Parts: sequence; structure tokens; C-alpha cells
Amino acid sequence: MPALIETLQNDLEKLIRKFDADRAHYLSSAYGEAQTRIDFITPFFKALGWDVENEAGLPHHQREVIVERGESETTGRPDYNFRVGGQTKFLVEAKAPCEALSNPHHILQAKGSG
Repeated sequence: MPALIETLQNDLEKLIRKFDADRAHYLSSAYGEAQTRIDFITPFFKALGWDVENEAGLPHHQREVIVERGESETTGRPDYNFRVGGQTKFLVEAKAPCEALSNPHHILQAKGSG
């Protein structure tokens, strides 16, 4: 178990260093949600042990994580649906780092997607 915690800590520190190394770019409007998902959100949940990319090759209804392909605002679904035994346990609505989480539109979008 200590090795798993150390690996998690290393993975998280790597993500933090990556963000800090180019903070101005990541906080700019030029850096979008889709790239944020690829660079930070998916690696974060993988570090926590979630099979975000379905490396186990499970059929759709048995996957641990359902990831929306497009922008969630156009589909009306959350970006990530985390499941255990086929049952949704929590949802994640991704936003670019420059987006204010207090934006009422974002709040309503996240609430409406459940």
C-alpha cells in the first residue's frame, strides 16, 4: 500500500509541476476544455486508479468511466461519468482553467447533467 501512495503522490506532483511550469498559458483563454481534459483531468483520475481509457477492454455498459467525446455543452451530458458495478457514483463536469467556476451557466450545466 505505501508504494501505491508514493506512486499517487509522484503522479500528482508531476501534474502540479507541469501546470506551474506554464501557468500563464494554462490560465489563458487560448487553452481550452478539451486540452485540459487530456493534459490534466484524465491523468488525475488515472493516478487515482480509475480506468478512464477502458484499458480493461470492458463493454460499454461495464466500463468504470464513460467519457463524453465532444464538448459537454452540446451533448447535455457530463464530461465524465464514474461508475462502480455499472452504477453511476459521481459525475465530473470539466472546464478550462480560465473559466470561473462561479459562473451560473456552469453551475446549472453541472446540476442539469445528473
